[in-house]
Amino acid sequence: MARSLERPTGLRDCDGGTPVDCEYSAAHRAVEIVAILVFGGLASYLSWRLASTTRESELWIIGAAAFAGYVAADFMSGVVHWLFDTWGSVDTPVLGRSFIRPFREHHRDAMSITRHDFIETNGNNCVASVPVLAAACFIPLETDPGVFATAFVLFLSLGVFATNQFHKWAHMEDPGRIIRRLQRWHLILPSDHHSIHHSATP
Repeated sequence: MARSLERPTGLRDCDGGTPVDCEYSAAHRAVEIVAILVFGGLASYLSWRLASTTRESELWIIGAAAFAGYVAADFMSGVVHWLFDTWGSVDTPVLGRSFIRPFREHHRDAMSITRHDFIETNGNNCVASVPVLAAACFIPLETDPGVFATAFVLFLSLGVFATNQFHKWAHMEDPGRIIRRLQRWHLILPSDHHSIHHSATP
């Protein structure tokens, strides 16, 4: 655990500030580690609730919710990316250093995301998703709308969790054969499509 709390090396200038103004702090890393663990626990609990209470005749509801959640996660990630690219700065209270910083850094050094480990890549998305997953634990599953809502939140959160990992793979030269195939099928972010976003960025 002590090793995982160490700051990654090579911390960096972003958004026109000095490296110390936008560094990835050990305190935020600790928050991300806790958030990833809690996210995993809540997602597992919701999966167990759905598996143990859903009747076979309701499986189509979970399928529809999974598709809707995945599409919604893709849309939300685009909106959030645009917001943090466009508004605020690393000095914005609460959001600046923890959430806006990675987006601004990414446009100054697009390959920086490939140097982030699993925690730095995915931690912020878990921080944002944990309250939503926690709230979904209290949705009753006695009705079809309750099953749909719970499954939708679960798959939305899983999709949000995966967006930064998909983004990282889009910048990697060799993410692996299976990942390349998913990118070609446009099931996850393709590198050639994402390069348009960076070429359009001033």
